[in-house]
Amino acid sequence: MPEPSFDAGLLSDWGRDLIAVAQRALEQEAQTVLEAARAVVERLAGGGRLLTFGAGHSWCLAAELCSRAGGLPQVVAMSLADLGPPRDQWLQLADSGPERDLALAAPLLEHHRVTGLDAVIVISNSGRNQAVVELARLAQQKGCLVVALVSRAHLDAVDSRHPSSTKLTDWADLVLDNQGQPGDAALEIAPAVQAGATSTLVGALLLQLLSCAAARLLADQGGFDTIRSANLDPMTGPAASGRGAA
Repeated sequence: MPEPSFDAGLLSDWGRDLIAVAQRALEQEAQTVLEAARAVVERLAGGGRLLTFGAGHSWCLAAELCSRAGGLPQVVAMSLADLGPPRDQWLQLADSGPERDLALAAPLLEHHRVTGLDAVIVISNSGRNQAVVELARLAQQKGCLVVALVSRAHLDAVDSRHPSSTKLTDWADLVLDNQGQPGDAALEIAPAVQAGATSTLVGALLLQLLSCAAARLLADQGGFDTIRSANLDPMTGPAASGRGAA
């Protein structure tokens, strides 16, 4: 294997550049994260659930809050794969066809029995594809709270693929911006070669902060605990509560 034409110091520089995007998002989006957490808690207090949805690699973020150690027990992650026959996960990540299928949104909401009591977080870097836009539209039509997580720069740089020409943000009550650039890859690692997608790194940070804020608000109301890792040894006493998570 040839020696790399760079050293570990360059990796550190790359890391700082990626973290800088996360820091910018933290500074710009903290207030909206808090507003979203308050709105989600209102839905949970009213008997609703928090459902998350993302297609392609946005599924990573939809899964981030579901059955997660330290997370909220009321989270359900929705995937377009829920509607189809099983297939290798890596093939699903590589296939952008389903997220462009308008007809999949309504059956997915029906499959998960989404009602107007629920809150829905919809994650899409571009916010342009038909299934994503339609799911947000139908969820809002049902009376759901809809929170969108997008790259505003990417969303503003492209046209909608939905028949209405609307985008995800047109059907969202609150919008979180991951501060990513169009195309997501933030590093030029060689001339004209881009790498280093920031949407997952930054999106996970924003969603975890939303979850933490919601958990704190629920804890302040009393009688609430987050999910405890199933990979910790059993606890005894009054602290031994909460559903297990991997």
